[in-house]
Amino acid sequence: MHPPETGIILASASPRREELLRKVVKSFRIVPSRVDESLIGETDPVHFAETAAALKAEDVGGRYPDAIVLAADTIVCLGDRIFGKPRDREDAAATL
Repeated sequence: MHPPETGIILASASPRREELLRKVVKSFRIVPSRVDESLIGETDPVHFAETAAALKAEDVGGRYPDAIVLAADTIVCLGDRIFGKPRDREDAAATL
């Protein structure tokens, strides 16, 4: 099923973001972005998250220009070091 051209779209496949948005919005569609975050050259954590969220919104918004698109990004960092998404649970545990 394709999302409508109008309405609210969550540009994320995150179950947590879906759960949060359902608390405040009755109806929306989920359309994950196709952004490859590994290609984002930002090294500052705040700029990285802002850039990633903007790129996600632009990607999905470009496909559905009449919709309201909500995009966000979450990163884990220690100081200025950005940790990428873990490959699996073992990788996440090793990082922590």
